[in-house]
This record gives sequence, C-alpha cells and structure tokens, in this order.
Amino acid sequence: MSMRLWLNVSAVLGMGLLVSYMSAKEMLVAKKSDEKITYVDRFVKFDVSYAPRNREDNLESAFGMSPKMMRAAKKSFKRHDKQRNKIARLLKDAMDEDPKSVERCFCDKGAERPRYWALQFLLEKDGSNPPNLISLKQVSSLQVQEWSEVLPIDFVYRTLELRSDPQIDATLMWIGAVLTEQVDDIRARNVPFGDGANWSWDEFLKTNKGMDIKIADYIALMHVFAEVANDPSEAICFSE
Repeated sequence: MSMRLWLNVSAVLGMGLLVSYMSAKEMLVAKKSDEKITYVDRFVKFDVSYAPRNREDNLESAFGMSPKMMRAAKKSFKRHDKQRNKIARLLKDAMDEDPKSVERCFCDKGAERPRYWALQFLLEKDGSNPPNLISLKQVSSLQVQEWSEVLPIDFVYRTLELRSDPQIDATLMWIGAVLTEQVDDIRARNVPFGDGANWSWDEFLKTNKGMDIKIADYIALMHVFAEVANDPSEAICFSE
C-alpha cells in the first residue's frame, strides 16, 4: 500500500471516528436538555406550617413581609381570631358542600397551596370593581367565587414558585396582582412582574399605594383559615 493511499485511508477512518464521537456527544447533550427538572415548593423546603405559633416566622421568612406589613398583619390576626369559631363552622359547612374545593384551597397536603388558592373563597368581587376581602361579620357561608374560576392560578403558581430561583415576595406579588387586576401582566411577565430586574415589589407599591396593607390583611385572613382547616382537632382537612 502506497504512502498516499495509507494516508487517505487513515484520514477517512479518523473522520469516521470523529463524526461518531461528536454524534454521540450531541445525543448525550440533547438527552440531558430534555430531562425534566422537578422543583420543590420553597414552603415545603422550609417546612412551613399554618399554626398560631408560626405566624411571625411565616410572615417574615416565608412571605417576605416588611416590618410595616407584619404590624398590619398582627392587627388583622387579632380581629380574625375573634371569629375563629365562626371560621371553623364556615369551613365545615363548606366541606359538606364542596370538599374538593375546600381541600384544594385550605388543606396544605396536596399539590395546590392555600397561599395561592384560598382567594377563591376569601375574595369577593362586586361587578366591575376590583376584588375585596370577604367580611367575616357579614358572611354566612363559604363558596368558590365564580369570578375566580377563570384565574390561571395553577399556571401562575408553577411559574412563580416551581423554579430554580423563586422570589421571597412571590406570594405577595400574586395577591397584589389579583387585588389590582393585573394577573395578565404576570402571565406576560410584564414589569413589575417580569424576570430579573423587571421583577420589583417596590415598583408595584409605587403605582399601588396602600396595597401592602391590604395584602397583609388578606395573608392574615388566609393564615387563620388555613390554621383552622389544618388543625387535627377540627377534623376538616383530616376528615375521611
């Protein structure tokens, strides 16, 4: 075999080996990129639970409330605690009528989370006006509010929470978007609900004065409802 022929054969073999190697590497990269990463809710990681003893730590460490919001929430807790027996009755009656919705919105044991879903029961809407908290003194029964059924709650929850870098104020921003009817901006990732520098709680408050106090009041109300629902002695979330 001549030297030239030998070199040509070697080049062909070498090229074949190189192509095989690159193809295998590309397949491995493609396989790796196709792997679905499952993220765990940060509240699960932090072992957050709804109980009176955990209120302050939850507000600060889990929800990311400012001292001002925490003070407002504590005042709300005092009001809502006076209605604790009524809350238990409302939840038990609602459980009899619509157990699936009650479990989804208040029972912290499934894929859904009270901090995202409870608003279906706890916010009401009058015509074209923005949503408002229900009045515990006036309400006589709990039911899923019809207007809330079109909210993309599951989509928003997964977008904001089930990711590698969830924001500590994600829940506050979600509730704020609902109360100000800006949920579409979350879906579109518009400022201040966007990624990176386009996510800004401070920017949200600049254009929605006083909304932090309203959100704090809602979080306190939701927390008390979740406390009662997840209290084993009340046999609501733990009923058969």
